[in-house]
Amino acid sequence: MLYNTAAFDSLGILDLYLKQSSLLDKEAKVNHKSSKEQALTKNVNTLVIDDLPVCLSAIELCLYHTEYSVVTVEGGRAGLDYLYRNFNTIDLILLDLMMPDVSGIEILTKMKADPRLRNIPVILQTASDYAEVQQCLNLGAIGCIRKPYTCQTLIDSINSLYHDVSRLKQGQ
Repeated sequence: MLYNTAAFDSLGILDLYLKQSSLLDKEAKVNHKSSKEQALTKNVNTLVIDDLPVCLSAIELCLYHTEYSVVTVEGGRAGLDYLYRNFNTIDLILLDLMMPDVSGIEILTKMKADPRLRNIPVILQTASDYAEVQQCLNLGAIGCIRKPYTCQTLIDSINSLYHDVSRLKQGQ
C-alpha cells in the first residue's frame, strides 16, 4: 500500500510508521500467533472514524498489539453508516472532528439523540480548537486526544479514558 509521505510528515508520524511497519514485519516472523489466538486477546471493538487514510492507518498500527480490535472507516458519512449498521458490536469510538462530509460534532449529536448509540463511549482525536472540543465534551464525549500524538500517548489516553468509563458503568 502506498501512502502520501507528506501527509505522514505533516502529522509527525512518518518515522513512527516506518519503524512500526518494520517491527511488525519482524515480529510476525518471530512470534507468529494464529488468528484465533490474536482474536482472544482483542476484547474492545473500536471504531475509528477519520477522513485521512494516513491517520486511520497510524491508529491501526498503534493499537495493533493492544486489547483494541480496530475497524477503520474513512469519512463521517461512511462512519455514521457503519455505526448504524453495527452499533451492537462497537465498544468504543475514536472520532475525528474535522471532516469535510459530516463533522465529528454532527456524528456525536446524532449518536446522543439515538438510544441505540448514546451510550457508546466516544474519544475525540483532533487538532480542532478548544471551543469545538468543549462542545463535544458537553455532548458526552469522554475525552480528547490532541493531534499530533505518539503511539504511547494514544494508547495511554485510550486506556485511561475507556477503562475509567467501564469501571463507572460496572459500578452502576
